[in-house]
Amino acid sequence: MVLQYASQIFKYTVDSEHILCDSNPLEHIRLVKSAKRDVCFYNEHQAKLFEMGIREYWSTSNQIPARFIILLRTGARIGEIAVLKWNDVNFKDMTLRFDAHIYSLSSKINAYYEGLKNHDKSRVLDIDNVLLGMLKSWQLEQSKSSLLNGHPINDDSFIFCLNIVTVKMANECFIKRYNKNYDEYLPCLNLRGFRYTHDTLLISDGMSLKKVADRLGHKDITITANIYAEVTPKAKKEVVERFSKILENCPLNEPQKSLRIIFLCVFKRWHNRFFWSLLIFVNTLIINLVQ
Repeated sequence: MVLQYASQIFKYTVDSEHILCDSNPLEHIRLVKSAKRDVCFYNEHQAKLFEMGIREYWSTSNQIPARFIILLRTGARIGEIAVLKWNDVNFKDMTLRFDAHIYSLSSKINAYYEGLKNHDKSRVLDIDNVLLGMLKSWQLEQSKSSLLNGHPINDDSFIFCLNIVTVKMANECFIKRYNKNYDEYLPCLNLRGFRYTHDTLLISDGMSLKKVADRLGHKDITITANIYAEVTPKAKKEVVERFSKILENCPLNEPQKSLRIIFLCVFKRWHNRFFWSLLIFVNTLIINLVQ
């Protein structure tokens, strides 16, 4: 996007009569796409390992674990989570409200936007007891530390004071430490991978595309189906098992044979018996005559 804007500026200078510029240096530049990751999401077992590991790695504070657990258990974008405030959390109804997002322009500059990426004003998500408990613990911890610093938080305070680059680094640091200390390998996802994981596990478990698209904030379910919906190894196995059960549970009555088939079977058996009986009789008769 930045390259396109810069190219348009140079194009304007080339066409302008008041600026001396003969060519557009960005005209022949082509972006090189980064290599696709081998793993884009966690399966259910890996997701559970990640949650357990992240709690253990940052056991002295709930701040960083809460960030990743929100990512994993809501499927929200990191830019939406970054601007959450405490008045967006309804502890009684167990919901989270998203009504703004940030877009990272560089490692130090973020652009703040009211509303969501899909142009909706807001989106409210139900959350589970695990995430609710984590938010309560982090709110209590943040309240204590802010009082000690002389700047107590309130409902309009941000839940996290995070930098997207810092979150990426924290994730990579944790994965390296985990794979160094445990035998079971855990792949390193980018931050969007947690959104992929949330979506994929729900669809693989039988959740309808309409409900998942609504939770992710997609106005068109084809976006959910084409971009985010992957099939986990467990789901692939379930497809085979489900088809096998379809055939097993199908009632099957013994097909009724026609009278023609029955007559032919009886005649064949009778014909075979008569032939062998006649052969034995002739053989016995010949032996008696020879003697």
